Amino acid sequence: MKSQIYFFFAFCSICGIVGTLPACLATPQVETPIHESPQGQVLLKTFPDTAVKASHPTFIEITLLTETFRGLHVLEEKPLLATLVSGEEEELPVLTEQEIQFLMPWLIDALAQATPEEYVWFQLTNQKPSGPQATSGSLYVSKNFLRIALHTFQADRRQSKLSSKASFSPTHIRHWELKFSPDAALKQSANTQEIFSQDSIGVVVVDLTVLGARKKHQERTSQPELRLQREFKVQDPNSREKQNLRNEIKELQQQLDEQNKTLRELNKRFDQQQEQ
Repeated sequence: MKSQIYFFFAFCSICGIVGTLPACLATPQVETPIHESPQGQVLLKTFPDTAVKASHPTFIEITLLTETFRGLHVLEEKPLLATLVSGEEEELPVLTEQEIQFLMPWLIDALAQATPEEYVWFQLTNQKPSGPQATSGSLYVSKNFLRIALHTFQADRRQSKLSSKASFSPTHIRHWELKFSPDAALKQSANTQEIFSQDSIGVVVVDLTVLGARKKHQERTSQPELRLQREFKVQDPNSREKQNLRNEIKELQQQLDEQNKTLRELNKRFDQQQEQ
């Protein structure tokens, strides 16, 4: 009997030790602050899965990263009845233009400082009388693909036309779907088992090569029109100014010719008087 009791306690002790081993062996997540202010914060965090490696440090042009975040939208997932009551579904931008302009320099700085074991985490805070509300997300670069996860989203500033009054109830749980445009730059074969998929609204994988090529093509096609507009705005006033100068020179030349004619006549009269 005693041996059975001893065996039971020994077995429990071994199970307890084995159960605590993963926690002891787990790599602690390290956070490195990049920026923190009342508007929001940007951090570097180590991946929870040590097998994941990012293509960091890396540099992304600010215009390209700005274009990427402008393409992020959310769509509220509503039941059919709610859709019929509130009307057609509407996509909302994840970030306002002001939030994008605030965030871009810090994200670029974070990507340039990150190691292959780190990803970038950001949060934008919106101060409300009821308390602060936040939109947060994560991103990292793998090869030439930018993976962006949206963790939380607050649409209070942009939801006036989105839902019915019932949707604004504090007890109503809103479900969002993350979207990205243009679709051509979205990696369609993205792995659904992303490291952020467990605790995020959604994850998009953007092909930076495709997005950059589209952006350059749009710039090239718009340049002739912009150049014509600039030439019209700049050269048209100059041409009028030059014409005015020509007219003034012409008038002065005419006045000078008349004065020379008068001078010659006076000299002629003076010579005639001298001869007399």
